[in-house]
Amino acid sequence: MPALLSRRQFVRQAVGALGVVVLTPMAACDSTLVTPLVEGEAVPFLTPADNFYVRNGAEISIANWMQPQIAQAEWALSIEGLVATPTTVGFAELMAETEAGNAVTILKTMRCVVDSNEVQGLIGTGVWT
Repeated sequence: MPALLSRRQFVRQAVGALGVVVLTPMAACDSTLVTPLVEGEAVPFLTPADNFYVRNGAEISIANWMQPQIAQAEWALSIEGLVATPTTVGFAELMAETEAGNAVTILKTMRCVVDSNEVQGLIGTGVWT
């Protein structure tokens, strides 16, 4: 008759097996380490602003469609729905917050839903504020 495992032995073996199951697939992943930005050096994974894709979508599907021109004074962002206090913020208000040091800067990759093997290049990584 095989020897039964003690509770302690069972827990050790179960945790070890779980670690193998969870960590083994990660061994094939690319490294997520990023070299720190150094002023004046190129950062190869960032897409230069001039190379970022611009896709408005409707120019292909809607005849005579043109990108709307919106004056900054008329632009507004409405925050409503499941919020305690719905509000509207204008472009000038957002810029004033930025100048007051309240801007948030993130590193983000943006990908168009059309990006595929047939239509490549509709993806870019940049620093956004």
